[in-house]
Amino acid sequence: MLLALMQANSAVLDVDVNCEVINDAARKAAAAGARILVTPELFPVGYAPLKVRAGLDPARLPSIRAILAGIARRNGIALVYSLPDVTAEGRWRITATLVDDQGVELLHYAKVHLFGAEEREVFEPADSAPDVVDFHGIKTALVICYDVEFPETVRAAADRGAELVLVPTA
Repeated sequence: MLLALMQANSAVLDVDVNCEVINDAARKAAAAGARILVTPELFPVGYAPLKVRAGLDPARLPSIRAILAGIARRNGIALVYSLPDVTAEGRWRITATLVDDQGVELLHYAKVHLFGAEEREVFEPADSAPDVVDFHGIKTALVICYDVEFPETVRAAADRGAELVLVPTA
């Protein structure tokens, strides 16, 4: 299976521009035969934790997810994207989501190991091991950026049968 990895600079809080960059990358990746595109951590909103927390209305997150699912569906390619998420208790977390080529959510993971003072000021760590799904015959898990530096996180995915760990990174 061919994977595509996106490397680009995002515009902080300019979701429309950032999603257009993802759409263009998805179109090119699909045309090249990739089955999945992995985008950087927090790319749709920009990796700037303090600015994102101050300027992003959490009520907007479902519509951003819908835009990203639409990108996957229109381009016929699975997509890994990362967004903030706000729990019912008001806790902000960094998450990653895998949607299939129809835009259907297959995996959703919240970052366990936060990196740097800014992330720790804005977000709360999760405490759940990565789930694993069968993605085109490959047992697949998600972790986010700094999580991959901790063997126990990747080991937890492997213990659950993961053969492929996808890691959106800022």
